[in-house]
Amino acid sequence: MKRTKQARSFMITVDIPAEDCPAKTWVSAGEVLPGRSVKDHCLIVGAIAKELIQLFPPRLRNLFPDGADLIAATHDIGKLSPSFFLRIALQTKSQRLATSANQLLNETGFPKSPLAIRDYESAGWGGHPGVSYATVKKMTGQKRLAIIVGQHHGYLPKSLESQNPDQKDFGGPLWEKERERLVEELENIFRTQFPESISISQMQLLSGLTTVADWLGSGAFFDDPSRNWKPLVSASIQEAGFISPIITKGLAFGDLFSDINGTKYEPTKTQKALAGIASSPGVYILEAPMGAGKTEAALFAAYLALSTGRARGIYFALPTQLTATKIYERFCSFLNFAVPGSSLPRLLFAGADAFFESRNMGRGETAPGGSWFSGKKRGLLAPFAVGTLDQALLSIMGVKHNFVRTFGLAGKVVIIDEVHSYDAYTGYLLQKLIETLDSLCCTVVLLSATLTSKTRTSLLRGAKIEAASYPQISYRRHSGETNHISLPALKDRTIKISFLSTKNAEQTAIDEVLVRASEGQQIIWIENDVASSQRIYMELAARCAELHCDCGLLHSRFTFSDRQKIENKWVSYFDKSGRRDRNERV
Repeated sequence: MKRTKQARSFMITVDIPAEDCPAKTWVSAGEVLPGRSVKDHCLIVGAIAKELIQLFPPRLRNLFPDGADLIAATHDIGKLSPSFFLRIALQTKSQRLATSANQLLNETGFPKSPLAIRDYESAGWGGHPGVSYATVKKMTGQKRLAIIVGQHHGYLPKSLESQNPDQKDFGGPLWEKERERLVEELENIFRTQFPESISISQMQLLSGLTTVADWLGSGAFFDDPSRNWKPLVSASIQEAGFISPIITKGLAFGDLFSDINGTKYEPTKTQKALAGIASSPGVYILEAPMGAGKTEAALFAAYLALSTGRARGIYFALPTQLTATKIYERFCSFLNFAVPGSSLPRLLFAGADAFFESRNMGRGETAPGGSWFSGKKRGLLAPFAVGTLDQALLSIMGVKHNFVRTFGLAGKVVIIDEVHSYDAYTGYLLQKLIETLDSLCCTVVLLSATLTSKTRTSLLRGAKIEAASYPQISYRRHSGETNHISLPALKDRTIKISFLSTKNAEQTAIDEVLVRASEGQQIIWIENDVASSQRIYMELAARCAELHCDCGLLHSRFTFSDRQKIENKWVSYFDKSGRRDRNERV
């Protein structure tokens, strides 16, 4: 629809109160009917937001300023506008709304097409979120508060700075007065006011809270406008899976971790050291070699943070899908003791559904941790999850609904493994992620083999802590305190490295590999591309068959199902369960 001033008079005299203006439609007996009023929907979303905040441990609720529930409640005040009212009235063909709709059509010049009106809104001010933005900004003078309500559909509509809430497209002064009256009524009902100021990180957090509360408040629980909505708030939240995890308190390290025979592990000095300092918000870097028990150290520190109310969940981030699936199994075992009775955690990466399906564990909402959290934007909202780092990085990138992921991570223990493996680009994003997580009272545990001084300083937000020893723990608490702990020195080991630069270097290496394999040693051969890997494999496999040695190939061009079979076979050889018979099987 083109904007033609000549065709429209804009002498608007129709005034629809918030109690009578529908915010939704719903279907009953196959007929599209007007749903909840704007006022009821705003009250529902505000009540849900208030209860979601209460699910945070008491120590973390101060992340949300007073008035957070009010902000969420005002997200849809922009639906008090002629264009949105007409879209509902024309779509439902409601007799109750017909008189006002016909008068508005005459006074505004809008067409009798909900789709044409929607397109006009979208092109001009982004629809009802843009109207909410304009009114909140006028009433509070705070752009950040306006942004929260303006971006609750995932992004901020364009050209909002030039929009006046009193303008004719928004219904003029008559409709603006009704929007402001509704805001004042919401202030009285929730007994609060808008916060005087908020930080950027709070803006993102409150945007996530508002959007999640809106998603829940727009669910089937609240479709029928004749039902009393108040008893449905808690039910809708619980049905979605939002809970305060019930942590088994007082567990020792060995109660959470044991060998395949059930013998409890005793914590190492490294694991004791991390547990002693990393149970409160801050950034903690554990640098130690492979096999030092870094995973168990991080999980035990996470358990202590959860059991003392300093955290509300865990996200374990890894660099690859393979490493994520292997940690997932160990993470499930950990939760079985730490949070008995909890649903299985989410597994977050692109192929997670296929991973569960290959194990006959369901798909989508039937997979572990599924249902409401199975949406691709919602996985981090679950209390516990394992996945790839990119899932967390999306919270600080310019993608739609990035703030939902920010809300999902707030107040959690975020464990990031293999930090040394990330390239410069990912490393920069990781720094920005850590800044955000630290501002949201997260306990961030970074696990790495070793780091350069420059990288360590950047991850600790400028705190210069030199590597006084190796292994070590360096940290910066949320309070600003920085320090490091030297860990027991490693036993000296001699590693022999040979560089083959002769003409027949590759064949020499192949011959030596075969000799070592025949003696029972395990060998890994790494190539830079798939074609080279296939070529080397063909020669090794043929000669290994003569020596009765097992030989495998893994690269990125296998189908998912074949890759899963190969990974399951070879990873099982080298994990804890394969120790007993590794030499016999490989």
